[in-house]
Parts: sequence; C-alpha cells; structure tokens
Amino acid sequence: MMTAINLQDEGTFQMKQPARDLLKRLGSKRAQVIGWRDMWAMVTQKGAKMFGESYSKSTDFSTWGAPVVLRTEVPLISTEGWILFVYVILC
Repeated sequence: MMTAINLQDEGTFQMKQPARDLLKRLGSKRAQVIGWRDMWAMVTQKGAKMFGESYSKSTDFSTWGAPVVLRTEVPLISTEGWILFVYVILC
C-alpha cells in the first residue's frame, strides 16, 4: 500500500504525538519537527520503502513556509511480472 500525504496551510495545531509517531514509523524524518504553518509532503509504502519527503519551515508566526514540491517514482509490479512506474507529484 502506497501512501501520499501533504500538509499545507496549518495542519499541526491538532496533530498530537501519536500521529507524529505514526508518521515516523512510516519513514518520516521530519514528523517530530513539523510546526506552525510549515509545509510538508511524504510518499511512502508501509513496511517497505520511503520514496520521498519534502519540508519547508515557516520563518515566523505570521507567514507560511515556502511551497514544497515532491516528485518521486513508485514502481508497481503486476502479478504477470511486468513493472509499471507511477510518477507522484505533490505540491
């Protein structure tokens, strides 16, 4: 199962420690430091691989972090053995 997560505007006000811990278990290196009005995106596969993570810190309380763009390639393998690559772009 592939998971793509994007956080923009303000998503940390109600983000409790269990949610941050889950993101860390899914492979996030930034889950514990995401703060007020920071921008963040992640694409991961549970129990397998982290495909990418992007983060931008807000410079102060009244502004948002710079937009993040995360581009990653996710291989999908069929039951017949062929491989399809899906390109994921989060903005």
